[in-house]
Amino acid sequence: MTGPQQIRRKTAGCNVSRSVARTSSGLLRVSQSVNVTGKEQGLDATGRYWMLAVVEIEAGSIEYVCDNETVAVRESHFGIVAPPFSIIEVLLRGTRSRSVSYVSAGNLLTVCPNEPVIFNIAMDAIQDSPENLARHFDRRALTIPVGRCRYPSLLAQRAKSAIDNTFAEPGALSRTAHELGVSASAMSRAFRNAYGLPPVRYRHMIRTMDGMMRLVAGSPISQVFQEIGFDDLSRFYRQFKRYTLSPPSLYKFGSRVGHRSKNAKITFDPPG
Repeated sequence: MTGPQQIRRKTAGCNVSRSVARTSSGLLRVSQSVNVTGKEQGLDATGRYWMLAVVEIEAGSIEYVCDNETVAVRESHFGIVAPPFSIIEVLLRGTRSRSVSYVSAGNLLTVCPNEPVIFNIAMDAIQDSPENLARHFDRRALTIPVGRCRYPSLLAQRAKSAIDNTFAEPGALSRTAHELGVSASAMSRAFRNAYGLPPVRYRHMIRTMDGMMRLVAGSPISQVFQEIGFDDLSRFYRQFKRYTLSPPSLYKFGSRVGHRSKNAKITFDPPG
């Protein structure tokens, strides 16, 4: 996960260390290191936010799944930018990497791509500002698409668009399928074939991203879980921890706090 990166399966072979901070301009800054001893596969969804990151591969390899083919990263360091409602699938093989990501509700670039892309960038940009990262991107002509699916079926495309537009509304996704004139199973099958995950999981992921950003902005948990479409607080806690590796309470910025689990260490910094 560039992003916050979401690791699909947490195993003894995958260790994540993440530091999260809110910048003075209101951006979310995520510094992360990942150490995979075998093979891991992760999915990330940006929700309604822009993401701009720089990644350094210290060992192993990183590949992206694009239209059921893999795109191997050839450089030891690269930038990645993803527009709102992107889905990115990454394969990590014996990978040791570190990344710095910026997440924002507004555009982070002057030239905005309409799909997730990777681009060349200097290694020393790993600790750079989003403004300098944007300048690196703006003057680079060569980009490589890395979105999970560039050419979805019409049904998958319509289903995703409907979910993107209504993700914060409560209710079952069977209603979306009914509005599209298909069965829930047909919609789910088309969506999974295109994007690599079922629509219900995708909705959980973009709800979680929205919840995380609302918490960072200072909204109370009791308000956030309802605003993003959950009708049950315990379910919100469960899904939030699944995708961010930490409980929502730790995204309430104040003093520096930390969270440890078997596979992750996550620290949170006050605004700065």
